[in-house]
Amino acid sequence: MNRNRYRSMAWIGALAAGVGMAVAGGPALPQATALGPLPHPFRAPARLATDAAGRLYVADAGAGKLLVFDLATRRVVAGKDGLSQPLGVAVDSAGRVYVGEAGPGRVTVFDLDWRKLGVLGAGSGEFQLPNYIAVDEDGGTVTVHVSDSAAHVVKSYVDGVLVRTLGGPAAGSDEGEFDFPAGLWVSPGGELHVVDQNNHRIQVFDRAGSLVRVFRIDADGLGGRVQGICGDAHGRLFVADTFQGFVRVFDATGRFLGHVGEYGTRPGHLRSPAGVAVDAAGQQLTVASLNTARVELFGLDQAPMLTVAPTSDGRLVLTWNAVDQTLETAPEVTGPWAPLAGATSPYEVEPDPSKPAAFFRLRSDTP
Repeated sequence: MNRNRYRSMAWIGALAAGVGMAVAGGPALPQATALGPLPHPFRAPARLATDAAGRLYVADAGAGKLLVFDLATRRVVAGKDGLSQPLGVAVDSAGRVYVGEAGPGRVTVFDLDWRKLGVLGAGSGEFQLPNYIAVDEDGGTVTVHVSDSAAHVVKSYVDGVLVRTLGGPAAGSDEGEFDFPAGLWVSPGGELHVVDQNNHRIQVFDRAGSLVRVFRIDADGLGGRVQGICGDAHGRLFVADTFQGFVRVFDATGRFLGHVGEYGTRPGHLRSPAGVAVDAAGQQLTVASLNTARVELFGLDQAPMLTVAPTSDGRLVLTWNAVDQTLETAPEVTGPWAPLAGATSPYEVEPDPSKPAAFFRLRSDTP
C-alpha cells in the first residue's frame, strides 16, 4: 500500500471516463468506467458468456480451456481443460454449457459439473468453424444458434437437431446472405442479431428466421473487422471492433452512439477485442482483448468514484474504482494540482501537523 502524510483531506471529484459521443433521444452512450482486467493469466481469450448467477465464461482458445469466473470476486470457480481451440460459448437457464471447438468442428453440451450431455448435429465435422454461439429460450423451447463462419451460415438447433440454416451455401452480400458471420446475440424479444463481418453490417432475424432489418456498422466512416456482439436492457448493442481497438455502441435500430474503451496495452485498454458480454444485472461489460491476453471489465453507467475510509489509528485510506485515472493532490481546492506518481488504489494517508490540508481528485488518463 502506498503512503503519504497529511493532516486532513477532502475529495474534490473525478473526471468522467466515458468516451465517444452521446446522441439525444433514445438510448445514450453509457458512461463506461474501466475497472481493469480479470486477475488471471490468459493466452488467447476469445469468446465470452454470462449467466443469471453472475458467472462469466471465458473460452481461452490458446490454452485450450474454458474458465468460469465469479464476477463479484473475479475469481475462477470452475473450468474445463483439454479442449481443442475453444471458441463459441453460451449457457442456458438450466445450466447447460455449449462449447464450440474449432479443431474438431463440433459443439459439445456440458452440465455445470462438466459431464458431457451431448453434441449438436453429428458432432465432429458438423461445423467448419463454430465461431460464436447464442441461446434463445421461448416457452420451454431452447434454440441454440451457431455461426459457422467459414461456411458462411448460421445454424439453429433444438434438442441437438438442426432445425434451420440461414445464409449459404457460399459467401454473399444480398440480404439474408453472409460473408463470414461472426458474433451472435438474441434480444429479450427473441430477435437474432448476426454480425456479418466482411459485409460490415448487422442482420437481424425474428424467431421464424425472417429478416427484420439490416444496418451497417461502418456508417461513421471508420472501417474495422467486427466480431462479438451483445446487448443490454437499455436497448444498446455492443460490438467488438478488432481493428479499431474499441467496442462500438449502437441503439437497436443501428444508430451509432459512440464507443467504449481505447486502443492500447495499459489495463483498461484493448487490442483486438473479440468477445463481449454484459452481466445479468447490466452493470458490467466484459471484453476479451486477444492481443493483450486479458479480459477487461467496464462499469456501465458508472462514474469513476473516489472514496475515503478512516482506520482505527486515525489514518485515511483512499480507494477508487477505475484503472484509467490518476490520483492528484493540491494544497488548496483551487490548486495547483500535481499527480501522485505511482499511486494505486488503495492509497493511505497519515496525519502530518506541518501541513494545513490536502485535497485529492481523480484525473482521466483518456484524452
